[in-house]
Amino acid sequence: MIRTAVLAIALACGVLGAAEAQSLRSDSPLWTYDTEPDPGLYPEHFTDAESFGCATPFRLGIYRSAGGMDDTYPSYMRIDNYGVFHCALIFGTAEDLEDAEKAFEDHAWLIVLGTQKRPGGGEDELLALQIGVRAGSEYMIFKRRKDVMSPTLEELDWRCPVGVERRTARLDIWVQDVCVISTKADLRRIANAAARRPAVIRWELMPRVETIPSEPAQR
Repeated sequence: MIRTAVLAIALACGVLGAAEAQSLRSDSPLWTYDTEPDPGLYPEHFTDAESFGCATPFRLGIYRSAGGMDDTYPSYMRIDNYGVFHCALIFGTAEDLEDAEKAFEDHAWLIVLGTQKRPGGGEDELLALQIGVRAGSEYMIFKRRKDVMSPTLEELDWRCPVGVERRTARLDIWVQDVCVISTKADLRRIANAAARRPAVIRWELMPRVETIPSEPAQR
């Protein structure tokens, strides 16, 4: 048996909060390409006279957190294209920009859930990221202004509703707290309720930096 000993003060660096975050999951992906793509599922295949590939009604790249609880230490979220033959997105998160450029946690798909009217006029589009397949899917819920390829996403403050399964367990500081949904209607209901609450994080798309090859050194 391997034994380790550390000062208890080492636990005082925010670990508990991260270990106790609740997640929204389904045991199997709710949106699929099984026969025909489910409505609202992206990326989708396209073919025209000159090209083919995967299209997504979404600004891809690296998003930086803003307007959250602590703007001093932003987080980064990478949502990028996977390929042109197999349509998927690349999803990853990081605490610094350099790591975000290559962050990969799992493949993901964009779900357009519907719209909701804004209090001041106009409409918001409700979106979800469906992350992962093999072990089921995890979901993040966002909204953005409808009819624009907005560079801003608002991550919504979803709550697990009454009547939906919730699984919990604890191993020391590591806590399972999972809201388990089983239908598309569950996710839409949760998203519509969340859209009426203030967002928890605003994500801003960062401009892509084009790498220009340097000229060879002169001898």
